[in-house]
Amino acid sequence: MTGPAERGSVSVMFAVLGFAIFAALALIVDGGRQLGALTEAQDLADNAARYGSQEVDLDIWRTTGVPELDPVRAEAKVFEFLDAKLASGRVDPPIVTVDGVTLTVELTVNRSQFFFPTRPATAVESAQALDGVTEADP
Repeated sequence: MTGPAERGSVSVMFAVLGFAIFAALALIVDGGRQLGALTEAQDLADNAARYGSQEVDLDIWRTTGVPELDPVRAEAKVFEFLDAKLASGRVDPPIVTVDGVTLTVELTVNRSQFFFPTRPATAVESAQALDGVTEADP
C-alpha cells in the first residue's frame, strides 16, 4: 500500500515525461525541416550558379580565349532557373555576383516550422565558366 505522501507522484512523473516526449518530438520535426531547407538552399544555389555560368561573353572569349561571363545575361539565367523551379515564393531574391569567370549565388530558403519560429536557411555556391573539356577532380 502507498501512503498519503506518495499519492499523485505517478501523475507528476507522467506530466514530466509527456513534456519531455513533446519537446523531443518538436526538435526532431523542426530539426528535420531545417535540414531539408538547408539542403534545398544548397541545391538551388548550386544549380542556379551552374546554369548562369554558361552565359559566356562570346566577343571576349573569341578575342582573348578566356571564357569570361556576361554579368547581365548570367544573372538573368539565375533568375530564369529559380522561376522555372517555382522557388520565388519560398526563396528570398538571390544575391548574384559575377567576377570574371566565376558566378556566385547566395540565396535564402524560408520554410515554416511547426513548433519553433521560422529560421532561414542560407547557402552560397559558385560555378566557373570553363573552356573545353577539363579533367574531373578526384
